[in-house]
Amino acid sequence: MDGFKNPDSQIIKVARNLFQKNKKGKVLQSSARKSALNIFIRLKDENPNATIKSIVDQASELTGVSASTLFKIEKEAKSGILQTPGKKRPNAVGKRTRLNTYDSFTLQSIRRRVHSFYKRNEIPTVKKLLNDLNNEADILQQKISERTLCRLLNDIGFSFKKRRQSALIERDDIIAWRRKYLRDIKLYKEQQKIIYYLDETWVNAGISTTKVWQDKTIKSCSDARRKGLSTGLKGPSGKGGRLIINTCWQ
Repeated sequence: MDGFKNPDSQIIKVARNLFQKNKKGKVLQSSARKSALNIFIRLKDENPNATIKSIVDQASELTGVSASTLFKIEKEAKSGILQTPGKKRPNAVGKRTRLNTYDSFTLQSIRRRVHSFYKRNEIPTVKKLLNDLNNEADILQQKISERTLCRLLNDIGFSFKKRRQSALIERDDIIAWRRKYLRDIKLYKEQQKIIYYLDETWVNAGISTTKVWQDKTIKSCSDARRKGLSTGLKGPSGKGGRLIINTCWQ
């Protein structure tokens, strides 16, 4: 190779261990394209008197990337950002289009409509929600499909997933009950009273819809209160036989 200074043999050995010859037709990821470009540029810098063909051939041998691909990568680097070629991101494009089509008022109205179902302790199915929204001319300028609504719900932070059996976010009523309970128990213990625990539960209380729309943007009770929203559905009450629970503490 005319005017080309061979790199140290140990460097070549290490590089060959790091790179394998890229198969024809296989898409080269952006990280690999950047690495190949860095090696190509370094060889050019270290060998200013070498021909471009000899540098490309050596870079191709080290990286496993063909000479034609190296030329394309160099051209891309000069014109803009290196990225994986042919990689389409329809979801991201669709999301941007939807968020541009529907303004913040519409999106927040959809969120509040879902939370209105939560407050009534009613499961917010897409069919029910769509029926409500399509009947509200003030929210939607034109009717939308169930598919579009599902995508909008995902866009604004909802996910359709299995219901939490032991919610990480507690509801306001549960917090209030627990605080009252702890105050009462402390008082009864100070008075040295015998405490009887009596409760009941539905035998089939765990039977409920397995998946519901859940708002991932609500992080805590205080966050929900600040936004004027709720923390989700209450636990199922169930129907059928009841189980009486009784114990005593002194």
